[in-house]
Amino acid sequence: MVKSGRLSINRAAKIYGIPYGSLGDKIRGRRPICATPRRLLPSADEERLATWVVEMCRRGFGQTREDIRQKALEIMRRKPGARETELKKPSRQWVIDFMKNHPQLTDRTPMALGKERAHVNSHGLSL
Repeated sequence: MVKSGRLSINRAAKIYGIPYGSLGDKIRGRRPICATPRRLLPSADEERLATWVVEMCRRGFGQTREDIRQKALEIMRRKPGARETELKKPSRQWVIDFMKNHPQLTDRTPMALGKERAHVNSHGLSL
C-alpha cells in the first residue's frame, strides 16, 4: 500500500505495528522485502549433494535427514579455509529447506521387508 501511494510510511507503520525505520528501509530498498535464507553450501555443492542422495537411493541405500546433515557437514569441512571450530552441523530446518529446493527428493516412511526380500544374497537369489 505504501509503494502504491495509498498509505504513508508513518501511517502504515502504525496500522501494521511495524517499526517506522524497518518499514522505511524495506520501501527504500536498503533491506530486502523477503528475507533470503543464508546458504551453507554453494549452489553447485547443493546440487552435488542432491545428486548423491538420489544415487544412493537408487542403489538401495536411502538416506535419512540426519545422513544428509552429516554429509553437508563433511562437504563444508572440505572447503578451503574452513575453521573446524566454527563449523556446525546444519539444522533440521536447513534439511527441510534443502528438500524444498530440490523437488526430486521426497520423504518416505521405511517399510518392513518381507522374509522373501530379506533373504536375497549377492547373486539376487533367495537362500
